[in-house]
Amino acid sequence: MGLVFSLLLIVLGALVAQDFLFEKVPASKKFIEKLNPHKEYIGAAGLVFGLVWLLDAIGWLRYVNLFPLHILEIWISAGLLMTIGMMLSIDLLKKIMNNPVPSLLTKASQWRDDLAPYKKHLGIAAMALGLIYIL
Repeated sequence: MGLVFSLLLIVLGALVAQDFLFEKVPASKKFIEKLNPHKEYIGAAGLVFGLVWLLDAIGWLRYVNLFPLHILEIWISAGLLMTIGMMLSIDLLKKIMNNPVPSLLTKASQWRDDLAPYKKHLGIAAMALGLIYIL
C-alpha cells in the first residue's frame, strides 16, 4: 500500500500544481494532459486512500514514543491526500450523490474555492512527500 500511496501523492500533486509544473518542467505537459480527463476519478481514489491511510495510522499511535516524526509524516500525508482528493473530486461527488445534502456540497465547493490560492503549495508538498516515501 505504501507504493500506491506514494504514487498517488505524486500524481495528485502534479494535477493540482500543473500550472507551476508547466512553467518549470515543460516536458511534464504531455503526461499531465493525459491524466486531466480522469482527474476527478483520481481525486476520488486519493480521497478514499487518504481516509484508509488515516484510519490505518490510528493503529500507529501506540508507537508515537518510538517514531514521532514518522507518525506525524503519515498523518500529514494522509491529510494532504484527502484534501487534494476532495479538491479534485468535488464535482464528481456532486454528480454521484445527486445532491442529497446540498449544504454539505456547497460548503465543500466553498472550501475548495478558499483553498484555490494554495494549490501550488499543496501540490509541491504532496509530490515531495510522495518522493520521500519512495526513497
